[in-house]
Amino acid sequence: MLAALADGTVAAYATDFPDDALFGVENVIAIPHLGASTPESEDNCAVMAAEELKDYIENGNIRNAVNFPYISMARGADTRICLAHRNIPNTIGSFTQVCGEAGINIENMLSKSRGDWAYTILDVTGDVTEDVREKRFRDACEEMTMDELRAIVYDANPDMLRAVARERIEELESIERYKAEQKQKEEERRAKRKKLFSGILGKDDGDDKPTKNRPPEF
Repeated sequence: MLAALADGTVAAYATDFPDDALFGVENVIAIPHLGASTPESEDNCAVMAAEELKDYIENGNIRNAVNFPYISMARGADTRICLAHRNIPNTIGSFTQVCGEAGINIENMLSKSRGDWAYTILDVTGDVTEDVREKRFRDACEEMTMDELRAIVYDANPDMLRAVARERIEELESIERYKAEQKQKEEERRAKRKKLFSGILGKDDGDDKPTKNRPPEF
C-alpha cells in the first residue's frame, strides 16, 4: 500500500486497522476500529447476549460461543438432556445405551463438535431420574484425567457430579498406590534373587569378576 500511494496508483487510503508504518503518511486516513461501540451497536449486542443466554438456560442451545460449536435444535419433547463431552468415538453410543437401559426413548437428537470437545442435545420421553444422571456422570468421569477430575471437585458443579468425581479420584489414587506397592515388591524380590545368586556363585553384589566357585560355561 505504501508503494502504491507513493507512485500514485492509489490516491488515498482510509483504514480502521492501521499499523505503525501508516501513521503520518500523506493521504492515509487512520481511524479507530469502533464500529461496534456506537450506542445502537452496544444496545444490540446486549440484547443478543441476553437472548442467547436465555436460550441456553431454557433450551440448552449454544450460539456464537468462542469455545463450543454452534448448535441449536427446536424442542421435540418435554424433557431435554444436554451433554458437553469429549470428541471421541462411541461417546454418543454410551449416551443412547444409558437411555435405553433406563427405558428412555430418544425423540430427537443433534450433536456438533469443535476441536477436542462436542455437545449433544437429546429430546426424550420417559423419566430422567437421579440414577440416570449419576450413571452418566460416572461414565463421563471414566474418560477424565486426574487434573480434570480435581477441577470438577473444586469448581461450582452439581453436588452429585462432584461426589462422583471424588470417588473416581479415590479409585485412581488407589490404583496408583497398588501399582507403586507392586513395583516396590518386585524390586525387593529382584534384590533378594540377586543376593541369593551372588552367594551361590561366590561373588559380592556388583562384582562381575569370575570366581573359582562359578560353574563352568559352555
